[in-house]
Amino acid sequence: MSDVRGVTSAFTQVLSDDAVYEYRADRWWAEGPPLAFVGCNPSLITWQAGARLDPTSANCEAIARRDGYAGVTVLNLWALRGTDPRELRRHPDPIGPGWAEAFDEAVRDVGFVVGAWGTAPYCAGTRVARRRIGEVVDRLVALGLEVRCLGQTADGEPRHLSLRGVSRGALPALQPLVGRTTTP
Repeated sequence: MSDVRGVTSAFTQVLSDDAVYEYRADRWWAEGPPLAFVGCNPSLITWQAGARLDPTSANCEAIARRDGYAGVTVLNLWALRGTDPRELRRHPDPIGPGWAEAFDEAVRDVGFVVGAWGTAPYCAGTRVARRRIGEVVDRLVALGLEVRCLGQTADGEPRHLSLRGVSRGALPALQPLVGRTTTP
C-alpha cells in the first residue's frame, strides 16, 4: 500500500452500465471503517490504479487520514456524472435509478457522514436544490446518522471540499451541520 497523499492503494467505483451515473466511489489504504462524504454530483473521472486524485478527492482522503479512517466513501446528492453542475437542470433524471439502493448500502455501517456539497446544487435551481438537499438530509436523519461538515456557507450549506486552504494543509475540524433537518 502506498502512503503518498493522493495515491490510493485500493479503489472501487460503482457506475451505471452506461457510465452516465456514479453511485459511489471508495478508496482504501488500510483495514477499518471509511469516512463517508456526500458531495453534489460526481466528476467524469474513472478511477484507475495509481491515478492521482482530483483536488476534492485528495482533500477527502487527507481529512480521513488525519482523523484515523482507513478509507473514504464518496457519495453525492445526484449520481449524474459531469463537470458542470448546471447539467443537473437539463438532465431528465439526474438522481439516477440506482441511487437510493447504493446510497443506503454505503451509509449503513457509518456513524455519520460529511456533507460537502457547497452551493453547487443551486445550479439545478433553488427550489430543486433545497428539495433535494432536504430529501437527502432527511434520509440520513431517518437512518440515524448525523451530518457533519468543515464549516457552512453563508446560506447554511456545508462547505465544498475544494474550499480555499484545504488543499494546502489547512484542514478544519469536522463539526455538526446545523439548520438542515427537514425537507422544505
